[in-house]
Amino acid sequence: MYGAFGTYGERFETVVSLLIFPVTPIIYGWVVKDKIGAAIVGAVPIFLLLFFGNLFFGNLIYMDSFNLSRFLTILIYAVSLATLGSLAGYFASKREFKYLIISIFFGVLWISVFLRGID
Repeated sequence: MYGAFGTYGERFETVVSLLIFPVTPIIYGWVVKDKIGAAIVGAVPIFLLLFFGNLFFGNLIYMDSFNLSRFLTILIYAVSLATLGSLAGYFASKREFKYLIISIFFGVLWISVFLRGID
């Protein structure tokens, strides 16, 4: 039973990896106060990882033909996560408590959308 869930280190690594994407733009926006930079930090890394990673190394091409449905699904998923991450960073960059709460909400929403998109 224990082997099915992995070791404590593997579980910790998974949690940290999951939290890096929504937490980084929040911290960057709060510390630097750069609205555009925080939005970019929230959008670009996850979009590049999901979209281009699936395009070049994933399963977008089946039987020597392009699968438009799978392409659009991954595009919408990547854009939604990028949008949530950029909104989290943008609101955190305003450096007010009420905006920090909104930013954390977008971070939690990011995690929810990410987990729902895993096949």
